[in-house]
Amino acid sequence: MISDDSQNPSPADFAAVDWRRVDTLQWTQPRRFVRRWELNDGDQPVAALRWRGPWRPGFDAVTRGGAWQIDRSFWLGLDLRRPGEEEPEIRVRASWLGRARIERSQGEAVRWRRDGWGFSRRRIETAEGTPLIHFQMDPGFFRHDGQIAIESEARSLPDLEPLILVGWGLLVSAHRQHAH
Repeated sequence: MISDDSQNPSPADFAAVDWRRVDTLQWTQPRRFVRRWELNDGDQPVAALRWRGPWRPGFDAVTRGGAWQIDRSFWLGLDLRRPGEEEPEIRVRASWLGRARIERSQGEAVRWRRDGWGFSRRRIETAEGTPLIHFQMDPGFFRHDGQIAIESEARSLPDLEPLILVGWGLLVSAHRQHAH
């Protein structure tokens, strides 16, 4: 776990992920009321996501691969980019009923859909409907933890890590209206 004093962790604070062997990752919110999450592979942190607040809607994220910004765009959309870059690597185009189209600079567009009944389970799937990444949030008392399951078809995606960050940002935003 990253220390709570570390508001701005560096990429060196995180472990590299071997996507060929990982099936499930765990998102944890270490402190209640603090909108910051850590993605863990077992007991090793691999990423962090922090809500920037109501005046700068969106999230800041850090992985072993570097820093990311997830900015809110029009109507529940999100743009993921590296700090200082103009063009996003991933652009989310939200639609009705919690669905979205995820446009990627490194591949074909994928979709954001509900994964079963309820609002706590979502997935990223191909345009044909093949599941790639499953997200499940476990809402608690001012704390939201969750799991991510990665399908074998997703392991070779060049932008798997950014897709995981965007997916968690979408799920958190859907559950916490103020996180938009």
